[in-house]
Amino acid sequence: MPPLLVASFASSLHHRQQNT
Repeated sequence: MPPLLVASFASSLHHRQQNT
């Protein structure tokens, strides 16, 4: 898995968690 995809996935998860 490319780092770009991982970063995007992590960013999305983090943003979702912050928007609880």
